[in-house]
Amino acid sequence: MPKITIDGEEYQIEEITGAEDLHVTQESTIWDRASNRPRVDLEKYTFGIILASLKSWSRRDSEGKEIPISRETVGALPRKLFAKLSREVTVLNFEEASPNFQG
Repeated sequence: MPKITIDGEEYQIEEITGAEDLHVTQESTIWDRASNRPRVDLEKYTFGIILASLKSWSRRDSEGKEIPISRETVGALPRKLFAKLSREVTVLNFEEASPNFQG
């Protein structure tokens, strides 16, 4: 599992499986009434992929206890940190999948 460092914090991420990707896709798909077809909500999809890929981190609370990885804690990350983490997870999971990927 790759370990990455962002702003002094360590994050251990893992490439997701096809089953995990399918689950995240299903969870983030909504019905678009305007086009009358399903549409993937990119924000929900990105969040789901990060949550599925993130296995551990070095984040601690003010008392030094490890902050658990959950929807709430990942959702509360500062936007810049979330964006950096999103980029790393995207490169890990999709760079090999697309020969035209420009990560």
